[in-house]
Amino acid sequence: MSQLLVSVLITGLFRTFDKCFPSIYENVISKNNCVVFFLIDGVWGPKIIWDFINKYPNMKIGWVLSQESYSSDVSFKAILDMIKNSDRPALQIEKFANALNSPNNNINWIEKGPDFIFKSSGSIIQWYQLWLLWQKVLYYENVNNVKFDQCIKLRTDILIGQPIIVNDEYFIHNNPFIKNIENQLTCSTIDEDCSLELIDKYNNDKIISLAVDIVIIAKRHIFQLMTNMIFHYGLYDDNSYFVFSSETCFKLFCKNNNIKQFMITDKNFPLYTYDINDKDKYLMIILRN
Repeated sequence: MSQLLVSVLITGLFRTFDKCFPSIYENVISKNNCVVFFLIDGVWGPKIIWDFINKYPNMKIGWVLSQESYSSDVSFKAILDMIKNSDRPALQIEKFANALNSPNNNINWIEKGPDFIFKSSGSIIQWYQLWLLWQKVLYYENVNNVKFDQCIKLRTDILIGQPIIVNDEYFIHNNPFIKNIENQLTCSTIDEDCSLELIDKYNNDKIISLAVDIVIIAKRHIFQLMTNMIFHYGLYDDNSYFVFSSETCFKLFCKNNNIKQFMITDKNFPLYTYDINDKDKYLMIILRN
C-alpha cells in the first residue's frame, strides 16, 4: 500500500455509480492511503448516497456533496456566463464549422454550435464539479492540519479493471497492471507517442491520465492548478478539429501551463460499454446504463 496521503475526488452523475464503485474501491481506494471526496449529481436526497457509502466502513470519507442538479447552481451559471461573454477563441462558431472537416466527424456541429457545450454536454460542468469539490479538500486539509501528497480525479461512471497504486515518482515501476496488460497499452503526450517508461523518467511537473481526462493523477500542487481548468475553458486554440471539446481544452490547458501530460490508453479502447464484465478486459472503461 502506498504510504503517501492521497485524496481521491469522485465526481459525476449517479446513473451507474452503484455498479462502478466496487471496482473503484477494489482497485484504487483499497490500494492507496487515501481519503475519498464525493460529488454526486442527479440524486434526490443524500440518504441514497450514504446508504451506499456505508457499505464500505473502512473507507475514509473527506466529504460528500450530492444534489439533484449542479447545473442550476448560481455559481455555475455565473461562471458559464463569464465563459460565454469573454469571446474565447476555441468557442467561436467557425471552430464548430471546422469540425465538419474532420474525417472522424459524424455530427453536425454547425447545428449544435456553442450552445451544445454550454447547455447539453458535460464538457464544462464536469470541471465546475471538480473545482467545487476541491474547495472541500482544502477545508479538510485546514481542519485536520494535513496536506495531501497526491490527488486522483475519477468519474462516477467508470470501471477500473486493474489495481492503480499512486507513488511519488515510480508510477509505472510500482503498478502491476503494467506487467499484466502492457502489450495492450499506448502512451502519448500532446506532441507525440512515447514509451510508458518515460513517465517515471520525467521528473518535472506532470499529469498522468487514463484516456485524456477521465482519470487524472498528479502531485497536489499540480492538481490544485488543474482544478482551475473551468476558468480556462476555451481560452486556448491550436486549430485542431475539436478544439472546443473538453479533451482538447484540457490538453491545451496542460501545455500552456507547462505541465507534461502523459495519456495512457488501451489500444482497442472502445470508451463505452453496456456490459459490466468488460472491466476485466481494460484498464478503464465507461459504463453506460
